[in-house]
Amino acid sequence: SPSFDLNDVPRDDIETLMKLTKNTIVTDVFEPGSTFKIFTLASALEENLTNRNETFYCPGYRIVDGEKIKCWKTTGHGSQTLAECVQNSCNCCFMDLALRLGKDKLYNYLVTYGIGTNSGVDISGESSGIMIDKNSVQTVDLARIAFGQSIAVNELQLTNSLSSIINGGTLRQPNLLKNYYDNSGNVVFNNINLISGKHISSKTAEEMKYLLEMSLSKTGEMTFVEGHKIAGKTGTAQKYGEDGEIATGKYVSSFFGFLNNGESPQYALLLCVDEPSSGAYYGSVVAKPY
Repeated sequence: SPSFDLNDVPRDDIETLMKLTKNTIVTDVFEPGSTFKIFTLASALEENLTNRNETFYCPGYRIVDGEKIKCWKTTGHGSQTLAECVQNSCNCCFMDLALRLGKDKLYNYLVTYGIGTNSGVDISGESSGIMIDKNSVQTVDLARIAFGQSIAVNELQLTNSLSSIINGGTLRQPNLLKNYYDNSGNVVFNNINLISGKHISSKTAEEMKYLLEMSLSKTGEMTFVEGHKIAGKTGTAQKYGEDGEIATGKYVSSFFGFLNNGESPQYALLLCVDEPSSGAYYGSVVAKPY
């Protein structure tokens, strides 16, 4: 949105034409914010570095490499279990998990999740995203990557990589075309390609589904869909201007969700609101209600 009207192509306005014909879900990248915490959490659980009952303390910030990195709740969340950290989307907890993993392990996991590489989708112009070269990553960078800053992805890449965790650890190539048939009903072409085998265990995948369902059902507000179990995570990210500096007052608010109906969820959704104009900008307020 806005949609492209084939009956009214703006051929006299090249800038608008190019803007509307560009498929931004694969061409444009953005800092994902808190939806990226799913990757940090899954990696730490897979390495047995934490569990749902472990307690973390959030005073509203962490000091990393002498730099103060704030939690989104600057007054702090206080003492909380890992499950509550996920519900509260506490930056401090996820910084702790990333530092436990270290850059080698975290980067290795991100690569297996498909971050930093093209997904191979059958849409032209896909960007691979932006990752700091591992050799250049400082501890303070690692802390920010933990909660979705200092890294950039495209929307389809993010959806596909998050889905690989939910479906039990298998990364697949996304496609517009699944298959097609001949006149006799035989499959002529099948486009479901496996990119990598399991990168997390079924146990970790089930724990992730549990924690992400609990994350939404903390209050039940705006999360209840009759007859379905819904799980997911919100995200809020600042945008950057053409000068490479953070653009004041401009955000991308997002929500990644899926139907947690059994061992093999079939549907996932990523909704991104680019530069919400209502004054509110947190993903939990802007994107999640939809």
